[in-house]
Amino acid sequence: MTFDIPSQQYRAILEFAVSSDGTVTTTNLVYPLLTVTEGHFTDGTLSLKGTSPYGPVGITTAIAGTAMTGKWQVAMISGAVRGSRMPDIRSGVRPRAVFDAVWDTLNRQYYDPQFNGVDWRAMRARYRPNSDAARTDGQLVTVIRKMFADLHSSHLELSALPLDKAFVATPATGTSATAAPIVWRNLSPAIGYLQITQFEESPEILGLVDRVFTELGDLPSLIIDVRGNPGGTLSAAMRLGDYLFPATRPAGYFVTRAGLARFKVQSAEQIPLDRLAVYSGYSVVDFRRELTRSGAVMLTTGGRAAAYRGRVVLLIDERCGSTTEGFASMVKETHAATLIGRRTAGAMLSSVEVPVVGGWTLRYPEADFRTASGQRVEGQGVEPDIVVQKSVIGDADLARAMTFLQKLPRPR
Repeated sequence: MTFDIPSQQYRAILEFAVSSDGTVTTTNLVYPLLTVTEGHFTDGTLSLKGTSPYGPVGITTAIAGTAMTGKWQVAMISGAVRGSRMPDIRSGVRPRAVFDAVWDTLNRQYYDPQFNGVDWRAMRARYRPNSDAARTDGQLVTVIRKMFADLHSSHLELSALPLDKAFVATPATGTSATAAPIVWRNLSPAIGYLQITQFEESPEILGLVDRVFTELGDLPSLIIDVRGNPGGTLSAAMRLGDYLFPATRPAGYFVTRAGLARFKVQSAEQIPLDRLAVYSGYSVVDFRRELTRSGAVMLTTGGRAAAYRGRVVLLIDERCGSTTEGFASMVKETHAATLIGRRTAGAMLSSVEVPVVGGWTLRYPEADFRTASGQRVEGQGVEPDIVVQKSVIGDADLARAMTFLQKLPRPR
């Protein structure tokens, strides 16, 4: 199924099982931007409800033969859905072969040689027979995802499509709204507002960050809103750091399994920080090259732009993950901003994608992350300085930020 969403297309492979009363159970075989929680099929019409990073989603499609057409809706945003039927087992590869390839890759490459305290060989003995019993792709994915869940790890997923095939950055058609990853405006003569919904990597994104501070940089206060931002690549976050810090400073560090072995330690916080390689660029390719070479890399940012001198509030919530949490932890530890909202997801690791047998793609964490002071974010999250209870009416986080800034004396 292809979903036309703002600024790109999301391609999912959904496996349906329809019961005698028309109730539908669904497994998404692709990175689960969409998680279906309820479904019903009647008179050729498939109706689904679920969750997404954008909010509750509803899908209504008509099925005729092997073709499917319809629409999705999230709040005031909608778009087209289309798809066609696929074989239950797409590749012809035995499910056990897929299971073994996934287990072996993690056995060799997973960032933590202790597997978060889990007996990884026991996991193979427990779940491998279940993979033998799988008769469809959905059943196989369900078995492997249950094994993943026992690791209690973020950035771990088996997908029928790689990321660059699941999310296609082409202009969407049929949508009633568009979205940019970075938008900004004035909330008042004294307060600017910057919203970042995704940390993307491109020269254009870096240019947008520069434009933000050209247009809002003279205001006494700035609210940076990263709520709902699941992460992405590091370039925009590093560029933001250039404006928030007048001098270069550490932002946090990553350590791979090979890095632990190189330094002969069991965990990332045991590595002497003065022995870490340093990376301060904007390219994820160059960063990964350095991480592969050295096994442990400290990121640094700041001192490359005219520093913003005003007061900063960072809005965060439980949907913030990955790079967004790295950025939030950096500004919290340095007191560069006051964090308002709710604790972040606690999903901060560096991951890679690799192909496995049968056309499947495995995404797994290759490196642990620590803040500049050595604190772990994975499984912990970043706590706000000011907690705001989630509200379904109005924007309580933004209102609290406005009140907070208006009560502060203006910076000189």
